[in-house]
Amino acid sequence: MLPVRVFFEKTGLARYISHLDLQRAVRRAVERSGLSVRQTEGFNPHPKMVFSMPLSLYQESVCEFVDMQIGGADYAEITARLAAAFPPGLRVTSASEPVFPIKRIKYAAYRIGMVTARTAAEVTAALSGPMPVEKRGKSGVRTLDIRPLIRDCSVAQTADGLTLEATVDASGESYLNPSYIASFLDPTADDVRVMRLRFLQADGSAFC
Repeated sequence: MLPVRVFFEKTGLARYISHLDLQRAVRRAVERSGLSVRQTEGFNPHPKMVFSMPLSLYQESVCEFVDMQIGGADYAEITARLAAAFPPGLRVTSASEPVFPIKRIKYAAYRIGMVTARTAAEVTAALSGPMPVEKRGKSGVRTLDIRPLIRDCSVAQTADGLTLEATVDASGESYLNPSYIASFLDPTADDVRVMRLRFLQADGSAFC
């Protein structure tokens, strides 16, 4: 079977579905496509898939992907058939051979839009020092300085607030949810929109 990495976007109303619901939606779409996909073993077989790291609820992305193995079709046909089967809000952009293993992902780049009264100058100054936040993990809630987990961050003023372009750690236990950046900068912000733009390797080169 052909190793395939399917790239897709998760935008619009799809930002309201959880990662588990996303997995179900993609699985159903693959089944609708009629493609022959390698199945899991056991009493309840289903398409064997490995997804990119989960997005939090309400976050969007233009660089999601899922790895699987498909037989009886080339990459062009796979792209076309999945594009026709995916539901609104989940748009297939391409299907190709996986170039790098998922473990090569070190960073993720995000665009963060905030409706806030804080100025770009104030936020830039806040980003230059420690950024303590309460981070919830498997062992409970702890205070963590997230500044070392931010590779870079630029700030631009908009008509109703700010737009940040941030590259943050996306590997293992040091993964940083970008919503922590927004909550640190202005916990009272009326509207925060997060869009994942791309994944990067440790040297800053594109993962895909």
